[in-house]
Amino acid sequence: MANDREFRERLAAVLGPDCEIGELVGQGGFGRVYAARDRRLDRRLAVKVIRPDLAGATAFLDRFRREGVALARLRHPAIVPIYDIRESEGLIVYTMPFIDGPTLAAKLDQRGPLPPRVAQRILAELCDAVAATHRAGILHRDIKPANVILEGPQEKVLLMDFGIARLAGADELTESGVLMGTPTYMSPEQVGGGPAVDERSDIYSLGVVGFHLVTGRPPFAGSTPSEVMMQHVSSAPMPVRRINPSVPLALADAIERALEKSPDDRFPSVREMFDQVQGVTFFREVGGEPVPDHPAWLGRSSAMLGTVAAGALLTGWLTAAGWSAPDLATWQWLVVGGGSALLAVIVSPRVRLGISRWRGRR
Repeated sequence: MANDREFRERLAAVLGPDCEIGELVGQGGFGRVYAARDRRLDRRLAVKVIRPDLAGATAFLDRFRREGVALARLRHPAIVPIYDIRESEGLIVYTMPFIDGPTLAAKLDQRGPLPPRVAQRILAELCDAVAATHRAGILHRDIKPANVILEGPQEKVLLMDFGIARLAGADELTESGVLMGTPTYMSPEQVGGGPAVDERSDIYSLGVVGFHLVTGRPPFAGSTPSEVMMQHVSSAPMPVRRINPSVPLALADAIERALEKSPDDRFPSVREMFDQVQGVTFFREVGGEPVPDHPAWLGRSSAMLGTVAAGALLTGWLTAAGWSAPDLATWQWLVVGGGSALLAVIVSPRVRLGISRWRGRR
């Protein structure tokens, strides 16, 4: 307790008399976050400071300083801005707006899988935020529900904690053998610890978050972090729609494409992932719950529907061609069969998704 009081006194000395420090509201891998009040402007603040047990470690100070610099470069509605950065008393401190809301991790713990429309909205907003970090030349490298705050009644997405972010092309600040990231949401490249970690690593983490949103759990789990990391490298996740058939095919495809083991098989950019997620449509609601743009059974049965319709069309054609005169009943067979076959092709989710991908690559 005495050490904590001494630490708060050092923190107060850095911030000055105009800042009143309140309760501790959070603690992560590198820092603590305190609620505070700016007496001059009468506004609530969040004060983030490096943890006291790490304050004397140069490498951690460098990482903490880098987070502040990274955040100061970003301007986006889904990324909390920094008001000020100060360094004194062996501490690095920065102040931000105080955000009132739960983390996405807390919401998932409470609710389990989210309705597909809600999951789509959250994932799209998160993709948009990550795309902004990439435009600024920053890799986040720790995208996970615990680092996403849902602000206010509208649950606006805010991406937090850039503590292990890296500027593109910058030298890595880590000791040998130390992996950067959270095992449950870590890309295969991060698990390997090699230098080939780029924007597509963040895309993989977005895929893990998306999977968690619509299924209520991450794609991989294990009794140890090492077991989870090995699954990221070598195990295929269960198909999204096998767990939750109400997820629209285009949304499931976006999540599964982001989860590809090879970076080359993922989206080339977060913006392209955003476009597909944002483009998922919902046509109607039943009982207050959103229903995807096609019934779940249609994706599995459209091939069978097309086969049956084609059989009807062939029967009608053979009848017209040789075995009887083309009477009214025959023409009815032709119209119904041909129309059904055409409908099966048009509404087939896989055909529609293929057309969407083809249009996006033109």
